[in-house]
Amino acid sequence: MKPAVAAAAVFLALCAPACAAAGPAVTVLFTHDLHARFEPFTAADGGRTGGFARLAALIAAEKAAAKGPVLTVDAGDFSSGTLFDSLLAETAPELRFMAAAGYDAVTPGNHEFESGPGILAAELRSGLLPGRPAMPLTNISVSTSAAWLAPLRSAFSAWPVSGAAVIDKGGFRACIIGLMGEDAAAHVHIPGVSFSDAVPAASAAVKELRSSGCGIVIALSHSGTSPDPARSEDLRLAREVPGLDLVVSGHTHTVLKEPLKAGGAYIVSAGEWGRFLGKITLEPKPGGGYELSSYSLLPNSPGETDGAAGKLVAGLRAAVEKEYLAPYGLAFDEPVAASAIRFARPQDMASAPGGYSLGDLAADAFRYAVPRAEGAGSAWLSAAFLPLGTIRDTLPEGVIKPADVFKVLPLSAGPDGRGGSPLAAFYLTGADLARLPEAEATIARGNTDARLQVSGLRFSWSAGAAPFARVREVLVQGPDGVFAPAVPGRLYRVAMSFYAAGMLNLFFQPPILPRGADGEPVPDLAGTIVRLPGGRELKEWVALARFLASFKKNPAGLPQIPDRYAQPRPSVTILP
Repeated sequence: MKPAVAAAAVFLALCAPACAAAGPAVTVLFTHDLHARFEPFTAADGGRTGGFARLAALIAAEKAAAKGPVLTVDAGDFSSGTLFDSLLAETAPELRFMAAAGYDAVTPGNHEFESGPGILAAELRSGLLPGRPAMPLTNISVSTSAAWLAPLRSAFSAWPVSGAAVIDKGGFRACIIGLMGEDAAAHVHIPGVSFSDAVPAASAAVKELRSSGCGIVIALSHSGTSPDPARSEDLRLAREVPGLDLVVSGHTHTVLKEPLKAGGAYIVSAGEWGRFLGKITLEPKPGGGYELSSYSLLPNSPGETDGAAGKLVAGLRAAVEKEYLAPYGLAFDEPVAASAIRFARPQDMASAPGGYSLGDLAADAFRYAVPRAEGAGSAWLSAAFLPLGTIRDTLPEGVIKPADVFKVLPLSAGPDGRGGSPLAAFYLTGADLARLPEAEATIARGNTDARLQVSGLRFSWSAGAAPFARVREVLVQGPDGVFAPAVPGRLYRVAMSFYAAGMLNLFFQPPILPRGADGEPVPDLAGTIVRLPGGRELKEWVALARFLASFKKNPAGLPQIPDRYAQPRPSVTILP
């Protein structure tokens, strides 16, 4: 048993008779997959929704109206998605909000780990505030010998991040565990950090907690549900872990209009971005366990806001403007460009045939921005790449502002600790360049996040060939604009995000090696980061913003995205 779970069990043993007795009705308010949506946004139906100031007001109102104990919890992926994460390391904006709004517990999701252990450690240190939520994460393992994880181990200890949390609500005690599911864990790429199977980890923790007595046992599970029962991780969790009363299910961004029931547990989800505040009230049964009293998804629609939360959001917004946007020559409310194109959403392109015009636009932006950042003497950039999974949102029709551009490419951070991955430029051999399209031809067949968006490259692949032997012809664009076959022994300069470049050694064997102009592997990938004059990182989203600003102006005086991006380029040919 993990030490933190053991400590919780000892604590509960002192009150086992009271905790085991039938208690009051319990209300649980829940969110997940907030993705830093601090401000209201336009929903698919055109209406305004969301925003943390309004969410805090809903939470406060529900707490005031409840007759019994109320728990407020979040099931992970609270960060990664908007400009507010440019303050992640130094301010911990989401955790600061949760402390202010009175959250009792939160578990990290995979996106909390995407910027690396150093930034996560800094975020946790910055969030050490009075009233911060408990942070259980039951199935994580962090190497005790890896020196590079020392700051993360220290931050976990200081919070603390524990195997279980016990929340006391006026004598009623709730036990809460946190879990990272299999699919979510596959997106965490930190050496020395791993996650065990959620079901046995939860079973062991719940057994220990139940044996000591507990009012209610809740799992904050960043695993998710699916219409396909075989892929529904939280259905399996509820079904196979006895003693669970409630599973708050995140990761898949699911909206469950009614709770699911499996085993003895209810499963609930409120969707993404704080569009709803979930609420479930459970009544204790005489023989043990709980039965459903009520369930609702409260729309986070325009209405009364919480003054303190509103002040917090406004202060964070001002800091983003001054410290992050202004040095790039940008401002929250100043338009970057305009679009008459309705770009598809990236999630709709995962299994769609053909290319993705927004991916073409972003890849072209990389090739536009890198030489302009480097200035005179910049070497020819043959190609640029980005995986579909790094495109997180679409661009709106009409006026486009910096926040809209950031939401397209928000993932990770660079060594500067600021949200958004910088671009990296380096050389690949022709042989490795010809292998890279296997991301599309092979890897994407099982993981659609790997679908490859390209500029300066055309390739064909055979659907009937063996995995990692499917790519046939690879053509690279030269300075004269002509596409010619990649030559195995030649070096080609390419660009992609620093975040994506760090994964080249994970999915290709032998690994695809970023190289310098001398053809030798680069000793430190950080040395390939593209920087603007003065040393500031060229973020991939900034590259896109600068490309948009370069277009010919429309009659309203705004740069207009050209019609050529209304349809995807035929860069990829699929053969039998």
